[in-house]
Amino acid sequence: MTGFTFYPIEATYRIIDGKAVIFLIGRSGEGGHVIVADNTFPPYFYIKLKVQRESTVLMKRLLDFKLEDEKGGAFFTHIEPITKIYLGKKIDLLKAHTNLPGSVPKLREEVRKMDEVEDIFEYDIPFAKRYLIDKGITMLHAYTVEAVPFSYPSRVPCFMLSSISPGEGNRESLNILAFDIETYSPHGRVMVPEEHPIIMLAVSGKSVSKVITWKRFKTERKDIEFVESEAALLEHFFRLIESQRPDIIATYNGDGFDFPYIITRAKKHKIPLDIGLDHSEIIKNKAGQVEIVGMPHIDVYRFVKRIVRGNLQTQSYKLDAVAKELLGEGKHESDVSVLYKAWDEEQGLEQYCAYNLHDAMLTLKLAEKLLPNLIEFSRIVGQPLFDVNRMGFSQLIEWFLFKQALAENQLMPNKPSYRETRDRMRRSFVGGYVFQPTPGLYENILMFDFRSLYPTIISSHNIGPDTLSSLPPTVDALPVPLDDAKIFFVQERRSFLAKQIDDLISRRIRVKEMMKESPNPFLDARQNSLKLLANSFYGYLGFIQARFYNFDVGRSVTAYGRHYITMVIEKAQAAGFKVIYSDTDSIFIGLEEKKREDALRFVRQINETLPGVMELEYEGNFKAALFVPTRGNEGGAKKKYALLDEKDRIIIKGFETVRRNWSIIAKEVQREVISILLRTKNAKEATAYAQEIIEKLRKHMIPKDQVIIFTQLTKDIEGYESKGPHVKVAMRMKERGIPVSGGSIIQYIICQGAGSIGERAKFPDEVIENEYDAEYYINNQIVPSVDRLLAVFGVDPATLAESKSQSKLESFF
Repeated sequence: MTGFTFYPIEATYRIIDGKAVIFLIGRSGEGGHVIVADNTFPPYFYIKLKVQRESTVLMKRLLDFKLEDEKGGAFFTHIEPITKIYLGKKIDLLKAHTNLPGSVPKLREEVRKMDEVEDIFEYDIPFAKRYLIDKGITMLHAYTVEAVPFSYPSRVPCFMLSSISPGEGNRESLNILAFDIETYSPHGRVMVPEEHPIIMLAVSGKSVSKVITWKRFKTERKDIEFVESEAALLEHFFRLIESQRPDIIATYNGDGFDFPYIITRAKKHKIPLDIGLDHSEIIKNKAGQVEIVGMPHIDVYRFVKRIVRGNLQTQSYKLDAVAKELLGEGKHESDVSVLYKAWDEEQGLEQYCAYNLHDAMLTLKLAEKLLPNLIEFSRIVGQPLFDVNRMGFSQLIEWFLFKQALAENQLMPNKPSYRETRDRMRRSFVGGYVFQPTPGLYENILMFDFRSLYPTIISSHNIGPDTLSSLPPTVDALPVPLDDAKIFFVQERRSFLAKQIDDLISRRIRVKEMMKESPNPFLDARQNSLKLLANSFYGYLGFIQARFYNFDVGRSVTAYGRHYITMVIEKAQAAGFKVIYSDTDSIFIGLEEKKREDALRFVRQINETLPGVMELEYEGNFKAALFVPTRGNEGGAKKKYALLDEKDRIIIKGFETVRRNWSIIAKEVQREVISILLRTKNAKEATAYAQEIIEKLRKHMIPKDQVIIFTQLTKDIEGYESKGPHVKVAMRMKERGIPVSGGSIIQYIICQGAGSIGERAKFPDEVIENEYDAEYYINNQIVPSVDRLLAVFGVDPATLAESKSQSKLESFF
């Protein structure tokens, strides 16, 4: 028997001698990788009978039941009666253990058919995840393990578990290896991994930083390593992973690009992919996620796009934009679209090696910066880093609820069936209240919003499917403020969901208190993770695939939200403030003759009337705010405005600058016009700037790369009835043998000539500098991007597109 400290990093399982064996993979207290196996945990699911007294007969029948197959069959190994709480009520169940994880889906279908069975539950939880929940294992926490060595084909020591108990502390320093590839790509952004090789591969980690390439050139750089071929490059990369043996392999879009490309090229060269710690191969699973056993692949892009984006100012999730905001440095300037030419001509390859290495280094730095957040989410929801990295907020909430449900003996509802999902999609309820703004430029305005409006409503009003009632629980109980229904929530017992929100809020308060005494990035990541989860509860409840979805619960939350925001608006107006705009949980007010202290006093008075943990907070003072009219309407546009804060920073919401299918020049013009209007309030200057760009377009002084439009194919080409310009370009790309499909980003330029817009749309490589259709970009990109902004100041959009010579001629007459 061996005893040691163990820090688990991931969990999987293997079938050994006909039995499911959990593999916990991590680091020992001495620092080396180890595998701790557990062969004592059985797969199971729950069965609810129509008549509980029939349980004894059914238990015997189930234990005698077996589905035969070539692998030994699927059968039950043990069945026990238990009681759990389901949506507020105690119910009796059978806990049915099976011989293998793969037997669960087979046996559940047979059980469904039995007349005695009313329903089955928790049958769709992956085995390793189920183990972590039931055993309460937290990734990277210290555990004291008693185990015996056992023989298994592995690159690291393996132990069979005898006992495991929580220890003290966490492992927070992880060895990360980041990499990035550059490929030979004569078709620009369209990659063809079956045909085009990887020509450079950069790695960056604690003890390694270099580029591997297979075309030699003279260089003084010591961080460039030459090999003989692409096959040698891949083999060298795999050996480097083996020698480094990192805790984490980090990429930026490695699921979508780097790893699939490597897998394709390795298979072409017949190079083994068995780099997992148990000699298993790199695999791309059904969800398109790339897995390596023992070295979790963390795709930073996925985490940024799913979780971090809400905290970013940038609307682009490209490496350059994200790195600039989070790290203060971006990618090196280099035109990778012509890298293939440099490769063919053997010119300028050193700058591309530097570019490649810098990308890997940025990926490493982003991984290091975001790792505390990733670790905290993993600890809170009880799932491995690899899985949490790829979860959206609804998935994070659901796994958090699974973890909490076990502690409270709660039975989790099932995911909806196809019919239930279809029925949910047919119903909708009213969302948040919006106070429509009057178009204009406003000065000296304050913004307030409700702190976590929907979560605090759920907590303060004890909302949940398990407390929902159509009858008043007490004589003086008030219903939810709905016009078309009488809905109540009982107060004598806490709803399961409200308790979880309470827990998240109280834990965050405790962490923030700890930060005052001992601030560190992990505590900050923890409080931020707790906040994000709490704020995501309502979104989860409204998600039609959610286990806890409930129509009446969802509409009750938004009804209370409308009630409280309209109450604030009415009281603000009665107190003499000018309400400029309000949307769901926020309100913009103009001070008029009042002072900021008056507004803060007003908010304190509001908070005294709010129930539970609800609170209206001061968000900021803005020097200027610009609200524009809706197109074809005099009223103000909703969710579309620009602000200038006290630090002279511009915040843009809802404009074309955040949309992909506008050209770069259109976005730049709009951004600059907004800046001029907010900072100088000079409409003539803004108009003159827009007209100057228009003149440059007419003279083709704007380079073609500024007029490229990027549009995503939302489905395969064959699925389009109407063939827009991006579809037409995609069709021509396919004719040239360039693979495109739903999800591909198509870039194109509209050129001069006869025919429809689609017929004049060309791939950028096909276009010469003065070929683009200036009038198209002026009338369909530049003018629409600024017309409503300038309309606020009375500028006629028709005058924008006039040429300077035409304007002078008209003024002469």
